[in-house]
Amino acid sequence: MMNDATTEMYVKLSRNDFSKLYNTHKEFLFKMLIGMGGSQELVEDIIHEVFLRIWLLREKIKPNASLRSYMFRIGQNLIVDYYRKIDNERYFESTYHSWFETSYLINLDKIFNEDKISKIKFIIDKLPPKRKKIYELCKFEEKSYTEVSELLCISLSTISDHMVKANRFIKAELKS
Repeated sequence: MMNDATTEMYVKLSRNDFSKLYNTHKEFLFKMLIGMGGSQELVEDIIHEVFLRIWLLREKIKPNASLRSYMFRIGQNLIVDYYRKIDNERYFESTYHSWFETSYLINLDKIFNEDKISKIKFIIDKLPPKRKKIYELCKFEEKSYTEVSELLCISLSTISDHMVKANRFIKAELKS
């Protein structure tokens, strides 16, 4: 417990005194802290936090201490803490995102693609032999309808008919 002599060494701010303190020093703090590279919104938030801390510590502030320097130091520390936190979040996000993407998302995409490809191959194997041959030549070997027509000695309309029917069959099988 403090004795009376110790208690008198500290400032006792009333709400009215605090309002005067705020109005007197907020602009100075803004000018000083904005120069540290903060946005206007950030600096305004920091200033509010500075004065909140001053209010909470009002009974521990010594009257002969430089209050302006004390508030500026609190503001500086809050800005440094803010940017340190941002850097840590960015580092964590990039590390986590990189790990997650490489070890999880890419693998899932690969699994889904491999599963889809194997399912499509299974469905293509169900096509009648001639339709399967035409489909594979057009889709996998990327031959034009004309090239397939000449290669198999069948008309372009027959190639087109087989491709339409093959695509319908594959889509229907994929939906089921």
